[in-house]
Amino acid sequence: MSAAFNSIITLSDVSVGYGTPQVVSISQSMAERYDASCLILEPDQPERPPRPIDAPDVTVERVYTSNHPYALSGQTEFCLLAAERIDQEKPDVVILCSFLGAGAILKMKHKPSLVIYYGLEHTDERFQRERRLFNLISDRIDLCIFPEENRARLEKPRLGLKRQPTAIAYNGAAESAPHLDWDERNGRFFYGGLLHPQRTYADYFFGGELDDVPLDLYGLLDGYDDETALISSLSDRRSEITYNGYVPRGPGFLDLLCEYDFSIVMWAPIDESTRFAAPNKFFDAIATHVPPIVAPHPLCRQIITRYRCGILMDGWSIDDLKNAIARAQNTQNTGEFAEMIEERLPQAARDLSWPAQFEKVAAAIEKLVKDRENPKRGQRDAA
Repeated sequence: MSAAFNSIITLSDVSVGYGTPQVVSISQSMAERYDASCLILEPDQPERPPRPIDAPDVTVERVYTSNHPYALSGQTEFCLLAAERIDQEKPDVVILCSFLGAGAILKMKHKPSLVIYYGLEHTDERFQRERRLFNLISDRIDLCIFPEENRARLEKPRLGLKRQPTAIAYNGAAESAPHLDWDERNGRFFYGGLLHPQRTYADYFFGGELDDVPLDLYGLLDGYDDETALISSLSDRRSEITYNGYVPRGPGFLDLLCEYDFSIVMWAPIDESTRFAAPNKFFDAIATHVPPIVAPHPLCRQIITRYRCGILMDGWSIDDLKNAIARAQNTQNTGEFAEMIEERLPQAARDLSWPAQFEKVAAAIEKLVKDRENPKRGQRDAA
């Protein structure tokens, strides 16, 4: 017997429509698969006003709180109000995204058929209060989803989730991404994301050593005292690097990205969440058939090695980046470049797309339902 659900509530940890697209993706995919209604309860981040989303089967409801939802008092109020909405709606499924709404799972009186924890964020051995809370609610969680294998391995014991079955769903792009033929592109390099001197090595781009690289930067600047002077320094030096402001993720971002020859993706491995990164921008590049130049984060290394669909840096230093860019430039306008874009990237894009990743979640749900119907089978599989 296949799983049957009529209603779903997703507890988001962010105001949707800005980042973390997986909150909407999992909600829409669940609604489509089970022909169910889906309600996302989003926190009221005042710096992120409500935005429309492209998810026809999903409704978003903002939970207004007296204080910022990331303050302890605001988080507590969010969880109490979310628990009330769950008790009112009595959904068949509750999806808890990251940590913010965990208190709602503790306080709700309704018992859904399925509670899913979607581990989009990582404790990095911090968040002691959240870890204690998860150990109180772990027996109410039926299934875990993680975007990366190492994150699941590290987080499940910390959160008291050792017994729960787990689906690994990479952060694949949900959109039908645009792409261009290899000889229709602009010949330039792309970087889209946070520009911070320590967290994303933005000094590599602004320091002068890469001034001869035709590179366009898009993203928010952070960690710099004088952003205007920083941007002006590029033109003052007649650098080939340009800064073009922030472009929000979505169809417009992908339309822009697909025009480029390569996309640079890297985070400083300063903690577990950045070392075991599963960057959206990495999967966006693959979806648009733009070869990524990527630091050796384990998941990125695994995918680049398997599909031969990009350039893997040897490490995180500026010399490692310069060497990777040189290797990329040597492949431009060659048969290797054409094969990467016409054959390898399309295969990777199909395998790593969000619809393909969601199939792993759906399979885990179906197995869980069957094991409940036949407990002996579930015990045998667990053994």
